[in-house]
Amino acid sequence: MQRSFQLLRRALALVLVNISFAQAAAPLQVQLPAIFSDNMVLQRSVPVPVWGQAVPGESVSVKFKAQEKSGVADATGHWKLYLDPLTVSKEPSSLFVTANSGQREFSNVLVGEVWLCSGQSNMQATPKSLDISDRVQNADNPEIRLFTAPRNTEGSWTPCTTDSARTFSAAGYYFAVTLWKHLQVPVGIINASEGSSSIETWMPPESILANDFLVDQNGSSLVDEMSSFEEFYAKYEALPAEEKNRIFLKHCTGNYVFARSFLNPDESLKPDVEAGVLFHMTVIKPAFYFKKFIAPILPYAIKGVLWYQGETNALTTGDSQYAEKQKILIEGWRKLWKQGGFPFYIVQIPPCASYELLPDFWLQQYKAVQITSNTALISTVDIGDINSSHPQNKWDIGLRLALLALNQAYSKEEFNASGPSYKSFQVRGTTVEVMFDNPGKGLMTKDGKSPDWFEVAGPDKKFRKVPANIVGDKIVITSPVTKTEYVRFAWSHLATPTLVNEEGLPLSPFNTAEDFFNQSGVH
Repeated sequence: MQRSFQLLRRALALVLVNISFAQAAAPLQVQLPAIFSDNMVLQRSVPVPVWGQAVPGESVSVKFKAQEKSGVADATGHWKLYLDPLTVSKEPSSLFVTANSGQREFSNVLVGEVWLCSGQSNMQATPKSLDISDRVQNADNPEIRLFTAPRNTEGSWTPCTTDSARTFSAAGYYFAVTLWKHLQVPVGIINASEGSSSIETWMPPESILANDFLVDQNGSSLVDEMSSFEEFYAKYEALPAEEKNRIFLKHCTGNYVFARSFLNPDESLKPDVEAGVLFHMTVIKPAFYFKKFIAPILPYAIKGVLWYQGETNALTTGDSQYAEKQKILIEGWRKLWKQGGFPFYIVQIPPCASYELLPDFWLQQYKAVQITSNTALISTVDIGDINSSHPQNKWDIGLRLALLALNQAYSKEEFNASGPSYKSFQVRGTTVEVMFDNPGKGLMTKDGKSPDWFEVAGPDKKFRKVPANIVGDKIVITSPVTKTEYVRFAWSHLATPTLVNEEGLPLSPFNTAEDFFNQSGVH
């Protein structure tokens, strides 16, 4: 157990600093963070920052293709230079960083589109871990490059091969393949995700300090939790066993459901769980994984972000502040990246029997998109797995994210970016007609049967399932309710609907008994 803790400790040793390399001593040669390596993709059409460490006061130059930029390391040895916006390049080139202390060469560098994937286990999950490796065949593509944020070893960019794709984020891989297919430019995907992580752990410290009203799922202040965990982690090894166990037990008996796996039935700690509990604390503590995975790659030029997270926040008690946290995270990342309001696309958490509070969480995701500019949500209500929190179907996740990017980030209107969404309904006697935005080329069901998962309710809000029919671009329902006031669709963590548009994209869940769906401008 001691060895496993030492390995964990070593792997996380640099987490509480905001850079990925040491500053304590003058380097033997100019240093750059791990995000710079052979095989990388540089983002086109924006200034490209290149940064690192050198001897304080040392001159540093960066050369790529016809450009050469130079500057001087500051008193701490830090330097940063910007390449002018680049055009697409499929021809492998070298980037040179030169200082008196030495030169670094990064070879096989392309220029194209770079996207960051982040979130928790469903973004982290690979074809191999999902047991869908057989779906990834003949995947070799030298114009797609993959980077996974380093854990125990240095990270590096890797050309996409069948083997590397099978051990990379499945959602990220399928996104990259679709984007490359339609753009025909190099695509780089950065995967910075971690299983069981909460949204709070990905938030920048500055954003947390500036919003001291935010609390975690135990109702504790994020500001206080960030500070106290940093202090606890810093002096961890010197703490007596009794104090460690007290803190561990408090964590495991709180509202984070994943932590309860470390408990016995009598709510005492299981033996030999020290490393596991400490890891679980890191993935939910404010700003921890921002410092571990995001800060070291800032401000590497990107096109946008793909986000698949929420299960940790949706479970047990829910999170009434999630929409605000999502907005604060997005705006915090954008501020630190200094690239303006880049696209931020979010995956709706699909139905699952374990997520009883899921409809409430969907509301939070809808609100987050409504209140945050240049964001969008892909619906997944039709591609989940009721019996698994890790559905295998990541190919449609990647496809739908790519369709969204093609339509919105690249202004390719020929790609339909989303399925139908609720617009309004009207009642005529016992007939209820439901209208939608973006019906696409028309409504249909995947199985050819009548649409299901529609419900109606009167003033008492007691919903009843009702049969429905497709009539043109509308759904027509014969209501058994004397006075129909509310309609909802797939508003359940157990939903398995089949209604889509002809492009195969699903109708998003809705519930008109919720005030959100009665606001103007929410569609």
